Amino acid sequence: RHLLTCPPPDESGTLAEIHQKTRRLLEQIARETSNLQPATFNLQPSTPNLQPSTFNLQLPTFWSLCSPAGGTPDSVRGWLPDPENDPALWGALLGYLLTRPLASLAETPEESRLAARQRARRWFDDWLLGKVLAETLTALGVPEEQARGVSAAVSVLLTAPDWSASPEAVLRAWFADPLAATLLGVNEYQGVRYFRKEPFEWMLRLAAPASALEAPDSLPALGDSIAEWERRAAEAGYQVDVLLPKQKDPKGLEDL
Repeated sequence: RHLLTCPPPDESGTLAEIHQKTRRLLEQIARETSNLQPATFNLQPSTPNLQPSTFNLQLPTFWSLCSPAGGTPDSVRGWLPDPENDPALWGALLGYLLTRPLASLAETPEESRLAARQRARRWFDDWLLGKVLAETLTALGVPEEQARGVSAAVSVLLTAPDWSASPEAVLRAWFADPLAATLLGVNEYQGVRYFRKEPFEWMLRLAAPASALEAPDSLPALGDSIAEWERRAAEAGYQVDVLLPKQKDPKGLEDL
């Protein structure tokens, strides 16, 4: 609960507590992965990308986003809700912040960054981290069904491209991901695919600040980016293929 107090009363003490807990988590990761084939992973707590600082580095940025000092008393430039008003969104953002380093742990020279993110997502699911996140949010008063949705949203974010680099790539990845499509309420009527306005806008407000955690300099432009895609979605009538027309391959054929 105190992680969602922005900033926490004792920031240094909170960071020290997280350092201790993540050290235990990393030791468990090393034990769990020590029996994997060498071509996959054989992590040790001494490995540089297994240091607790990897997990803690972005927490001050997170606290600055949800602190009144980071924007107006009610939001950051009006597009991020106050944690008191939407603990589910901030819980998702915090859950993403604490689990995204799994992708760094999963990277090997032989695999692409996307492959590492996909492996991190499998770990998130296999190790029941999503279940732990959902139970934590439920204990904080978030309705159980919404808490499960938050857990699913974090799983989606773990494999999505970076919003600040290419919002369109993020949206295309979402609509190609069955789990994300479910969260967005994608449905088909008379051969036309639609999505729901409210979950779409909620996911925008999650994906954009998630990218700011890794690239704080991108924060000033995120509000405009969110507004632009909200406008495009409305103008598209919340139709998937109008918002994101099918791309063509280098030969000029539509990518089906």
